[in-house]
Amino acid sequence: MSRAVCLFRNTHSKRLMKHIRKILFLSLALFCSSSLFAKGEQYLVSGSGWDKVAIIDSETKRPVWVASLPEGGECNSVVYTKNGAVAFSYSRGAQMVDMTGRVLWDYKVDEGEEVQSIVEHKGKFILGVCGNPSSIVVLDRFGGEKSVIEFETGIKQPHAQFRQIRVASNGNYLIPLLNGKVMELNEEGECVKTYEVGGGLFSLTQLPDGKWLVPQGDAHSFVEYDPQKGEVVKKYTSEDVGIKLGFVAQVVRYKDGNTLVCNWLRHGGDKTQPMLFLLDAQNNVVWSVDKSDKGIGDISAVEPVGGKFFK
Repeated sequence: MSRAVCLFRNTHSKRLMKHIRKILFLSLALFCSSSLFAKGEQYLVSGSGWDKVAIIDSETKRPVWVASLPEGGECNSVVYTKNGAVAFSYSRGAQMVDMTGRVLWDYKVDEGEEVQSIVEHKGKFILGVCGNPSSIVVLDRFGGEKSVIEFETGIKQPHAQFRQIRVASNGNYLIPLLNGKVMELNEEGECVKTYEVGGGLFSLTQLPDGKWLVPQGDAHSFVEYDPQKGEVVKKYTSEDVGIKLGFVAQVVRYKDGNTLVCNWLRHGGDKTQPMLFLLDAQNNVVWSVDKSDKGIGDISAVEPVGGKFFK
């Protein structure tokens, strides 16, 4: 595992801390200024096959902020940070950029490995790295490596292992695998339990009642899964939502019961269908964005900017 390439040195010095605060304040101010032209809710989005990360306005359905991925990058995980910056995975590594596009840190992995997940958790960034072995990498907020936890998925091809991972409420790590299983790892990297969900799992959202909201990729569905009972308790298909589902990528559940769905259309999906859509609590489509909307590529990852949602 290679070390982070940090563009800031002596990260614990008072002078540097003051400088970083100024940069983040300026970035947030610039973002707020650009947001004056936005009319609706905003979503941070990216997608496998699209070379950009963007913030789009829900009413105009156009980007209000865009950053380019490093060459050859594939982004399946995005974070709008508490400090108003954007962090994202890009296959060969992970970056954090401010609203001016300035790279704050850049962490790279070795040849043959893929960073497919990034999560902000308690002031740190947790990366999910596919490889042989796979690993969970914990970075400090400046992109410095704190720890590496290695584990085996049982899947040889790194690209076929997983996408987004999560930190469980008990401090363990939840790894939704593309073979339909969820691995629960402790902090030593030991698998304490495996859950059979089914489908090609892209991500996992922990709901307040203890259930998980899990998209099933090319199974063209997403489900609510009860890890205590070990069973699917609710399933959502094309018939349920009124949209022909392609590869169901990240799904976000708001605290008001609404659900935001990434409908990734690269695996032979119907290109006339929405790429991103919002369901109300009764599964009615209340908003969507499709390929005809200018400046937006394929979407597999999303995070509402400022929205109240479960993680």
